Amino acid sequence: GSLELLLSLPLSTASLVVGKFFAALAFASLALAGTFGLWIAVARFGEPDHGALLAGYLGSLLLFSAFLSIGSFVSALTRSQATAFVLSVALGFVFLFSDVPAIGAVVEELGGAWAPGLLASLSLSSHFEAITRGVLGASDLVFFATLSGAFLGATVLCVDGRRRDRRPLAKLGLCFAGLVAFNLLATPLLGSLRFDCTTDGLYTLDPSSRAIAASLPEGTRLQLYLAEDAAATSPRFLGFADFVGEVLDDLERASNGRLTIERIDPAPLTDAEDRALAAGLTFLPLGVHGGGRELCFGAVAIGPEGDQRSLPFLAPEREQHLEAELARLLLEVAHPQRKRVGVLGSADIVPELLHGGLQGRGWQVVDAARARFDFRELPLDTTEVPADIDVLWVVHPEELAEPTARAIHRFALAGGAMLLQLDPLAEADRGQMTGEEEFEGYIAERESGLPNLLRAWGLELVPRKVVVDRTLGRRLPAGAGGLLEAAINVHWLSGPASAYGDSRLLGGLGELGLYTPGELR
Repeated sequence: GSLELLLSLPLSTASLVVGKFFAALAFASLALAGTFGLWIAVARFGEPDHGALLAGYLGSLLLFSAFLSIGSFVSALTRSQATAFVLSVALGFVFLFSDVPAIGAVVEELGGAWAPGLLASLSLSSHFEAITRGVLGASDLVFFATLSGAFLGATVLCVDGRRRDRRPLAKLGLCFAGLVAFNLLATPLLGSLRFDCTTDGLYTLDPSSRAIAASLPEGTRLQLYLAEDAAATSPRFLGFADFVGEVLDDLERASNGRLTIERIDPAPLTDAEDRALAAGLTFLPLGVHGGGRELCFGAVAIGPEGDQRSLPFLAPEREQHLEAELARLLLEVAHPQRKRVGVLGSADIVPELLHGGLQGRGWQVVDAARARFDFRELPLDTTEVPADIDVLWVVHPEELAEPTARAIHRFALAGGAMLLQLDPLAEADRGQMTGEEEFEGYIAERESGLPNLLRAWGLELVPRKVVVDRTLGRRLPAGAGGLLEAAINVHWLSGPASAYGDSRLLGGLGELGLYTPGELR
């Protein structure tokens, strides 16, 4: 009986429909606001990505608006509340899971091979998941706006038709055809327009990645292998595959035509499958639930001279490292010759650094880098850095002779890449320790500074002093080292990597420890 009362008011049909829609959306927003306590609790005891959380709330509101507009349209078609509820749930289910392979198979039988792709483009879940990652894509926002607008427009037509006792079927068809056509055009036209809400800009190309793409030689190719039939069994994996495609598109645009992206489906018993196997890509068995299929999702970069490098498998768990791994892959094919690293420094540390470890391959950081770099130990009395050295790594230099310091200075002035590691109290340097007492390590001469060089570069390492921090200090439980109660080791800093900066090099580390660090001014 309320509909007749509403229609008797001096208001347009559009005003009634839109007013009811926003009233329902406001109520849903209040329900969503009730979860703010969880956000506050997580922020109090952890370090969440507030930008991604905010994008998730926005995505939830957009999802609410889509379901409410669908419900409004269905309720305008029937006078029965039960019927409207069942039809709304069914139609919402179709739009939410329209990219699921099982639904796609049914639609393909009914409408032909083109129908599943068309239906998948209207999937609420794929657009919602893209926003909840922390990326506000123009095509996703347009999708939700046009979907809600189309169903609200259809609702207005239905209610207005009831008012005038007519059925506007042609207008309804035109309304939904416009929805489909607009979104099919929006994806290619607006796909590259998006705003990265994440705190560390996880989904925005880093300047270094852009520089690598722009410096690629002409004719560089990157082949993305995805077994689409196997990937279709997991909507979550398809969402990750879409993200990978977006990153590759960004790299292709940043290359200014130097990079070509090729998408290949290594279907069973095809030449593409043979090429994927020859490139060393991984085929992951999906077992019974995957219908016995094997999932292949890897990348192969090919340089203009035929040099080839590959990423055997792109896993969703390493999403935050994806850009760095793809950029490294391109860099390796662009410069297949390994860089030469000259290592110069403490006689007590450098030999162990390069040749220690269980297999004589050095410390883990060196062992992991040997795939891309050749390491060469330089003598302490070096007076000239060899011309074939690409990177100079100076490790804890103690009392370097003046000619060696001048050689380092000339290398830096010539634009050479250099990594300089100085320490006011090097824990790894045990050469000056004569006894076994732990306290002796803190009074022994174990510092490196190069004050003259640093002064010439406008820097200063505070000598014989270390940085302490009670907040980041390592917590020692009672009983550790004979302690009677819990304590804080203020000169051993240990905390989340994000506490030391927003560098993407630290983004994948859960915790970073700095023992007796120095202060560089």
